[in-house]
Amino acid sequence: MRRISTTLLFALPLALLLGSSPAQALSPDAAKAEHTRLFEEMRKLATRNAWRGVEDKYTAMVALEKDGVVLTYDDHLMGAQAARELGRITDVYLRLEKAKAQRTEKEVLEWILDIEASYGMVLLAKDEKYKGATDMAPKEMPFAPDQRSAIGAAQQALSETGRFEGLLPYGTYTFGNRSFDVVQGQPRPQIVLAPEGANERRVAAAPTGRRSGLRLSVGPGFTAIGSSVGGSATGWQPTEGRSGLGMRASLGGGLQLGTSPAGLLFEAGYHGMFATTVSGTGAGATTDFGAAPVTGDGTSSLNLFFLQAGPTFWVGRFELAAAVGWAIGGVSLVSPVSCLGSLEGGEACPGGQGPPVEISGVLKAPGGMLGATFVPEALEFDIGRGTVGPGLGLQLGMWRDDARSYPWAQLALTITPSN
Repeated sequence: MRRISTTLLFALPLALLLGSSPAQALSPDAAKAEHTRLFEEMRKLATRNAWRGVEDKYTAMVALEKDGVVLTYDDHLMGAQAARELGRITDVYLRLEKAKAQRTEKEVLEWILDIEASYGMVLLAKDEKYKGATDMAPKEMPFAPDQRSAIGAAQQALSETGRFEGLLPYGTYTFGNRSFDVVQGQPRPQIVLAPEGANERRVAAAPTGRRSGLRLSVGPGFTAIGSSVGGSATGWQPTEGRSGLGMRASLGGGLQLGTSPAGLLFEAGYHGMFATTVSGTGAGATTDFGAAPVTGDGTSSLNLFFLQAGPTFWVGRFELAAAVGWAIGGVSLVSPVSCLGSLEGGEACPGGQGPPVEISGVLKAPGGMLGATFVPEALEFDIGRGTVGPGLGLQLGMWRDDARSYPWAQLALTITPSN
């Protein structure tokens, strides 16, 4: 079977990364111009009571903040008006708070006080493994349309995402088999439905691109250097394979694709095999004239630096990964090829006993990796914006140049964002 070309090995992960990369950042002048354009369109839509369009323009404005645009009082106020017309009271409140931070106006202050007089913040969350009832309902449904809309928005969020953090009208509610009260002036209720022993902090944590962020992987490895397949007829050529222990470490990142369990992995790292003594007894070596027995000791070592990328997929607490990449570095193969007897056919060893032969230089090789990492929930810890989990992983892979294959395995400790 024809081997996959090196170009293809790199084109695949590069295409995946480029295809999923965010839009290119705008220059300050371009971002400012786009902000002005969006505000004018938003204002025109508001005069026609096209509030869905106003909401879309406001969302596009918020996206410009990453390009250095600072939204104004008027931007946030119009965004709050759109959210009110769409029945999203939590968004109304948050946008009014942003408007107040820009400028203190009586209109906004009174609006905020009106909301705080009728609504309180809550945090409701349910674990996907929870088997009990998960419905949320008020003890008595209010008559006010905006309050009914707020309850409906909470119910929809819980149904779609399993989590709601926002405003509910004051009153008594049930969430699954739990009852809670939303009372003015009291701390916000926080109700988490989860199996016994589950990490409730993880369930309650706000989503932050749950499997996106920096990752570190380090651990001992085992590398084998395959027998020569080059068939060189120039000088002594070691044919015996050898293997040894070493270390492999990588630093990179993971990018979750939307809310799916799939993502992308990209890493740079070091792959080494410690200098290993190789005995030549019973091994063979090829020369221009044939094969000869060899003896003595030689050493082999490997020091590579690599880049790799590929897809990942989460199945429960397991992360499955595949990657292709490119390695470059130094390799040293000292072969004990002293000729002690006669060559095949009875011919004498040319030149008597030859010295051990060292093949060393720069290794440039494509390769691939398959891996699985398990992240125990009990080991996760909170870092403020989510949770990080240390996991134990097994990785298998191989580098391959024109002369040899270099299969390897690693038992790795991986620190990765888990929520």
